[in-house]
Amino acid sequence: MECGSLFLLLLVLGVLVTAFVVWSASKGNSQTATRPQPPRPAHRRRPTATSHAPAAQPPPLSPRSTPETCWVAKGDATTVAGYELADGMIYVGRGLSSVQEDNWSRSNEPALIQPHLQVNPAQPDRNGEGLDYWPSYEKLSARTRAGYLEWLASGRRAPDAPVGFVFLFFYGIERRVLADSRTAPAVKDEIEGLLDEVEELLAVYGDNHSFQGYASSFLEVGRLLLRQVPLAELEPPPEVARWEVPLTTKLALGAFAEKGEPIPAEWALSWVLTSQNARLRTPAQRCREEFRDLFPLRYAERFRDGGLKIKPNKTRLSVSYRPASPSFRYGGVDLVVPDLPDVTILKAPFRKLQEVVDQVTDELDAYSRWVGRKDDRRSPAALALMPRELVSSRLSEEGAELVAGIEASLGDSGNGVVDPALLIAAWPTRKAGKLTRLESTSLCRFLSHYGVGIEPDCRFAGPSLTKTDRAVVFRLEETPNGTPDDREEATADYQAAALLLRLAAAVAAADGEVSQHEEQHLREHVENGLELSPAEQRRLDAHLRWLLLDPPGLAGLKRRLQGLDAEQRHSLARFLLAVAAADGRFDPAEVKILQKVYPLLGLEADDVFTDLHALRSGDDEPVTVIEGEPATGYEIPPQGAGGEAARGLVLDAEKIRATRDDTERVSSILTEVFKEDEEPAPAPPPAAESGPSLCGLDADHTAFLLRLSERPHWERSQIEHLADELGVLPDGALETINEAAIETCGDLLLEGDDVIEIDGEILQEMTA
Repeated sequence: MECGSLFLLLLVLGVLVTAFVVWSASKGNSQTATRPQPPRPAHRRRPTATSHAPAAQPPPLSPRSTPETCWVAKGDATTVAGYELADGMIYVGRGLSSVQEDNWSRSNEPALIQPHLQVNPAQPDRNGEGLDYWPSYEKLSARTRAGYLEWLASGRRAPDAPVGFVFLFFYGIERRVLADSRTAPAVKDEIEGLLDEVEELLAVYGDNHSFQGYASSFLEVGRLLLRQVPLAELEPPPEVARWEVPLTTKLALGAFAEKGEPIPAEWALSWVLTSQNARLRTPAQRCREEFRDLFPLRYAERFRDGGLKIKPNKTRLSVSYRPASPSFRYGGVDLVVPDLPDVTILKAPFRKLQEVVDQVTDELDAYSRWVGRKDDRRSPAALALMPRELVSSRLSEEGAELVAGIEASLGDSGNGVVDPALLIAAWPTRKAGKLTRLESTSLCRFLSHYGVGIEPDCRFAGPSLTKTDRAVVFRLEETPNGTPDDREEATADYQAAALLLRLAAAVAAADGEVSQHEEQHLREHVENGLELSPAEQRRLDAHLRWLLLDPPGLAGLKRRLQGLDAEQRHSLARFLLAVAAADGRFDPAEVKILQKVYPLLGLEADDVFTDLHALRSGDDEPVTVIEGEPATGYEIPPQGAGGEAARGLVLDAEKIRATRDDTERVSSILTEVFKEDEEPAPAPPPAAESGPSLCGLDADHTAFLLRLSERPHWERSQIEHLADELGVLPDGALETINEAAIETCGDLLLEGDDVIEIDGEILQEMTA
């Protein structure tokens, strides 16, 4: 009985144990299947080599602390590891969690200074060698913690401190302003002092673009949104390294669009300077101050109603600040902003601004290249390349002396005579006492910035100042808006007029002097015979005065005129006649001059009358051109009664106008006649059959360089034709060759815009 009972008891116990084991296994499998997997933590660290090891579980944290129990306010002191931290603005304690965390990625606040962690003050890491890209105090080595605490204790202003220390401290301020202030209203009273601290840090460590970008954006958010600055009181933010258009600029642009008001120039400039879409070429970056000064002027010219107007778009402004601190691990902090359109996403308005940017950078291009080459921003030669509106505030002492001397020469009459040698001596030249065409152009342009013209001016059919003993200075004509008319290109009419004056002055002076009567006719008929503007007439007066002071000789002139073909000489003669007859009068003084010119052209002096006859209205009667003494042996036929001939010569205005319309062709002929003798360019070295390579240039650009070396200067149109022939882009090829010249010889080979000049010395060195 006892044995049976024992057996039965053991059997029951076995069944119970088996059932328990089965039940336990089943429950374990169920729990494993339904257990949630932890999400992957959001890493803010720069990527490293991929690791396939399982992720380590986060270390256990100390009991939770609150921001208020850890925060050391501004002005309060605390001591950590023997370092006295006198000015607070830091978190000190244990167990303060990050701003954003979850159950599977719990971590301490990276800015939290934990006093229990080891510090090595004997060997402080002052260079930040142990800093991670996103530093955290608890992950620093003992040596790096010592370096950080030492920086804090020193006042946080050591200029050579690693920027990682600055960021670690900045993390704490970010948290206090962006997170703590939302849960503890009293924190808002601290914000002003915290923003001031960041401003001071920015003044010391702003050279670091990363810190500059984060700190500038943080200050903007703090001052605008936490203090609610009225939109009308906003000012354009400073130009600093940004990843997007600043909040201030977005708010202002949206407000202008919402009200239907034009965008002021300073806000348009802020948009341009901070947008990632802007194309800011070298002149805008190298000459930032000049770009900022010129942009508003050209913007006002482009948008004359006060600025660019933008229609409000449907996309409303939303702002999310992206903190530097990894404590905000899940992205940005959304901010509450006024309900305004976000116009910065629009492409069409920005394209219009880009056009203004391109115009400004084009105008600053020559000046920028000079600055890059010479590191000179204020000499007269530098200012000559600058837009006129920017010159007055940048004049150097040497430039002021040059301008004062010119002003004294002008006197009350507004014109005067100067010695070109004195001007040349005050100008930087490659060869002492001698101006190249480019240098002469630069000097003339500099004077025009101050409302002064000079003759001769090689931009207006005149020779270089080096070629004359005297020059005439004069006040430029003013435009309707009161600025000097400082145009730099001669019209075809003006060029023809100036060259005709030069020809007539040479002929009139052939007998040793020019009478007042001859001078008067030279002035009146050339001015009235061609349609010149008031500015061109004033320049032509100065040009004539210079011609009469230093008349061109006939020796070389005669040789060049005779080199023209018959058709060119007849075209020139008829044009001279039409200009002289343009006022409907023709008197003996004009005949006298033309009878001197015709023989120079290989024509008979009396051909003047034949050509004049061809310009009369009708051709049925002979006419009296000038009264003369009765000719012996010849009888002049009596004039018919009552006809046009009886009343004198009547010229056909249409025939005169048709002849004068040939201005461009005649101007081209005269340009060749008066072209200065040029020094031949050095002969280029023979090209190797396998394709030469000079100064590291490829075959195409080497060929382009060799072709350029055939002349001392080239017209812009010729450059474009040559580049097309060789299959290169003109601007890119010129820039490539100049870069090679600077690298090889330390200076530019090619200079100029409309006329490209070649430096012979640099060319010889490049092709040696």
